[in-house]
Amino acid sequence: MSDLWVRLRSRPEPPGSPSGVVWAFAIAAVFFFMSNPLTMVPFFGDSLHRSILVAVGATVLTLPWIRLPRIPWAVLPVVALMYASLAWTISWDVTWGVSMVYVKIALVAWLCSWSTDLRTIAHGLHLGGVAVVIGSIYAYWAGLPFADVPDGAKGFLAGVGANRNILGYTLALAWAAALAHHPQGRRARLLWSAGIATLALGLVLAQSATAFVCAALVAALAFASTRRHRLPQRLRGRTVLALALGTVVAAVVALPLIGVLLGRDSATLSGRTQVWTAIWNATYGQRLLGQGWGTTWPHAWVQAPPNPVFEYINANYGAGVVAHGHNSLIDVMPDLGFVGMGAFALAYVVLVLEAVRRWWLTPLHSEDRDVWATLTVLLAAALIVYGINEPLATTPLGWFLLVVLSSSRQRRPVPAVTSPEQGEGRGRAEAHGVATHRRHVRR
Repeated sequence: MSDLWVRLRSRPEPPGSPSGVVWAFAIAAVFFFMSNPLTMVPFFGDSLHRSILVAVGATVLTLPWIRLPRIPWAVLPVVALMYASLAWTISWDVTWGVSMVYVKIALVAWLCSWSTDLRTIAHGLHLGGVAVVIGSIYAYWAGLPFADVPDGAKGFLAGVGANRNILGYTLALAWAAALAHHPQGRRARLLWSAGIATLALGLVLAQSATAFVCAALVAALAFASTRRHRLPQRLRGRTVLALALGTVVAAVVALPLIGVLLGRDSATLSGRTQVWTAIWNATYGQRLLGQGWGTTWPHAWVQAPPNPVFEYINANYGAGVVAHGHNSLIDVMPDLGFVGMGAFALAYVVLVLEAVRRWWLTPLHSEDRDVWATLTVLLAAALIVYGINEPLATTPLGWFLLVVLSSSRQRRPVPAVTSPEQGEGRGRAEAHGVATHRRHVRR
């Protein structure tokens, strides 16, 4: 029994193991379906059903390598608030149904991170982004509905999600995951490089200004993570703060500049500031708790019925139909108010603070390399920056990734094996690295 308990608590199988290979392809498939590929699967309910089948099937196939699950504490307040809003919602049935959709997505994410090595998760998300690019090009070539951008619109490819902005944020998230872990070995690096090139091609075809800014900032953070050990220990905390503030400032400055270069309306972020003003005015008297989860927006994944707040927003905007809040937190305001915005923000803050602490304090001179911290920092940067313009926190893919990061949060750093000689002493190096990391954190 003690041996079984030790095995259940041990680290998951590495990416090259049978379990790792199964989960890499499974996560890639789930990533593809969570991107809501409307050109191929017209209803998100079908995509969610397929994601559940993939996650359950991979779990069954890898039962011999199962590990103890982690509880996604960071997102539990959000889920609790979704169901708590049943007490004041304008439509009990809608709130219940939409909450169930998000719980199902969370369960899929939980299964994907249950017994999966973090390097495998990074590879799977990377592969999923490549699948989105290939699927988008195929959809365009085959003439599938909405795969091409409308006449007169910007960009060259709308993608499987039927919108170039959706293609942009999907690939930006895959880009962040790809840069979070560099595989070892010549063949693995060649495949990794080919995947990076494919994602870059997709970003160019999408022609999303926010995607360009997001990809550049993520690449800069990934580069900084490889150079942090050159700084004196006493300067590292200040550098983390400088990087965080610099990322925000760079995003605020770069978005308008790239918008000008691409011929976009930078003054209003392509009309988004007008949308936010309309939402603020429409939620007067309901800004604390909102009108109930899922009762406002006709999202492409779960559609709310006609309601006064939605009609008021569109009447005040007056420049077309507004289907979502064009911002991760503002999108939540009509449904859950300031409390809901705070719950989503808290989940990100908890993960980012823990990730930055582990990302910066993991001693690079030891054998430990904290993939979770790097993956979280890069993905959170992409989610937050792109969340300025799009409702990434509430999209199926954004919610899926938030739960994956939360479920994997308690994982220990994985050993970095860079040569056969190091591989032979992996057990000793791993034990020494974990002990060194713990002493370092205590200090």
